[in-house]
Amino acid sequence: MECGAWTHPDSEARNCIKDPCNYEVEKLMVTGTCETCPEYYHPTPPNEDGDATDCMQDTCALDTQIYEVTGTCKECAAYSHPDVENKNCITCDRQEGEIIQVNGTCKACPAQTYVGPMMHECVPDQCEEGQILTLEGDTSQAGEDSWCEDCEPYFVPNDDATACVRKVCPLTQKITKIGNCEDCPAKYYVDLETQTQCVQDDCSQEENKILNIRGQCELCPLFKHPNVDFTECVWETCTGNKYLKEDGFCESCPSGKRPDDSRRSCIKDTCDLATQISTDLGYCEDCGMFTHPDTNNTICVSDTCVENQILKNDGTCEDCMDYYHPDDDAKNCVQCDINGRDRDIWLTTGLCFTCPNMTYPGPQKHECINDECDETR
Repeated sequence: MECGAWTHPDSEARNCIKDPCNYEVEKLMVTGTCETCPEYYHPTPPNEDGDATDCMQDTCALDTQIYEVTGTCKECAAYSHPDVENKNCITCDRQEGEIIQVNGTCKACPAQTYVGPMMHECVPDQCEEGQILTLEGDTSQAGEDSWCEDCEPYFVPNDDATACVRKVCPLTQKITKIGNCEDCPAKYYVDLETQTQCVQDDCSQEENKILNIRGQCELCPLFKHPNVDFTECVWETCTGNKYLKEDGFCESCPSGKRPDDSRRSCIKDTCDLATQISTDLGYCEDCGMFTHPDTNNTICVSDTCVENQILKNDGTCEDCMDYYHPDDDAKNCVQCDINGRDRDIWLTTGLCFTCPNMTYPGPQKHECINDECDETR
């Protein structure tokens, strides 16, 4: 029997076999024997039978990688590049005034720079303002070598331009993005948390406060209030019966009171409750003859007198005593005049009464007494 592909007869020619290959470096031949792959090649990945039946070479990046003898790719180290056959990493032949770039090629340093100590960078004689000279250049295949570095915002180079530092500014000044100290404008103050910006309080959200010259909210004193733009403490000018409240606004005094001389409070005089009333403005006013204050001491009134009463000077009523009666004005108690009227008496009402016949006035002129002599005649 003839052996198939990838096999061969064993030594006794009784079985078809294939040699055990080292698939790290060997491939399986169609004859079933093993063969070492040539330099810069390696066996293909095993097929479904687990056999590597061919040799291959990896696809390398020709500008940065070389082929190893095993057929795999290897990255060239920094400052080197592949040769034309991509089998070795080489470095350019550096000349005076040139540096070796990271891709292994040579480059002449531009004016105002010199070759650095590692021969890999062009070091500037001096960096621009706001830059520092770094300890290691940033060399890349794609761009220029750079040893100067911009300081971050709010930082400046130190005295020898080797490090970026934050300038120490007074707490009344902010640090600008270029690292300088700068005064805040009027009505602003430095945000002490960052010291990089000027801020201003929002006094519209505060009660009875204005924005002062330092940009902070300040409480208005008593009897003042903020103006419309919260920049000044002001007060109203009160007139008439109005007084100035502690919030700086005017308000009318309650009935019975008036503003004091300072117009900052309402007052009323202390009146004699028996003879005076308090006016709408809090002044005391004497009640006139035959009047007196009402219970609220706001108006003068007279009592309403009834029969047989007179109105006294203090406006109150008084009963006339027996045998007296009010005069025509009801201001005095009087009795009739019985002078020359021997037979008249005074009634309890104060009127005169002539005793009837056979009677005569009693000693007090208050009753008529019977004449006993007349009765016996």
